[in-house]
Amino acid sequence: MLNLLKMIIYRTINNKIFLLLVLFVPAIVVIGSIIYTNNIEHNIRVGIIGDTVPNIEHLSCAILNQEPKLSELVEGKYDAIIAYKNDKYEIKSVKGQEFDKALDNVLNNGIPVKDAFVNKSNRGVIGNLVGFLSMLLLMLGSILYKFYYQDKARNCKKNSCFKSRIC
Repeated sequence: MLNLLKMIIYRTINNKIFLLLVLFVPAIVVIGSIIYTNNIEHNIRVGIIGDTVPNIEHLSCAILNQEPKLSELVEGKYDAIIAYKNDKYEIKSVKGQEFDKALDNVLNNGIPVKDAFVNKSNRGVIGNLVGFLSMLLLMLGSILYKFYYQDKARNCKKNSCFKSRIC
């Protein structure tokens, strides 16, 4: 095993492109994953039918003259439609009752959008980092797998790192 690691390190140092990939790609991926998982924001797009427009942070409101087609909700143009009638409103969405209740809490109780729309089954930052690192290990394994084919191409010639022949 030690000889195998010596061989991989020796070949990686001699091959400058692979050296850059092995050294810099993991660092870039870890930094990118930390930045990505810390900067997730919820921006809810709402179509409003009526005159009342709520002024809530992270809630993008578009004033509509008529109710849009259901396909616009499905396509993601709007997350929900709020229809105001006689100081009462009706929330229409295709995202389920939990989404409707969270949006109702934002409108009535003044709960911030980022607190109301927190996913309860969220893995968290550590779970995301473990996922990124496992993908990184798979990628590095496939990069270093190139050396296996170089050994096969040598037709079992003796390698300086090994005491036996590689076949």
